Amino acid sequence: MSGQEYPHLTVLRKYGVYKRKGHGTHVFWLCRCECGTEFVARGDNIRYGKTQSCGCYRSQRLKEMHAERRRKKQEGEDTNERR
Repeated sequence: MSGQEYPHLTVLRKYGVYKRKGHGTHVFWLCRCECGTEFVARGDNIRYGKTQSCGCYRSQRLKEMHAERRRKKQEGEDTNERR
């Protein structure tokens, strides 16, 4: 897995292994996010897309979503109808 690139992160090297009694093992990897931050993540979470970045990508998506809601609200669209 070392050296593999994903859309928002690159796996640098194996960081460690955590053995759980009766539940197998988890392999942890040191990664570098596209923003430059290095962080540790479980290999299965990287592989299945649960970990996509250090957290900056999620923050960016939330900012974009809130900006879109504000824009629609200013234009008079009701984006979140509640009863």
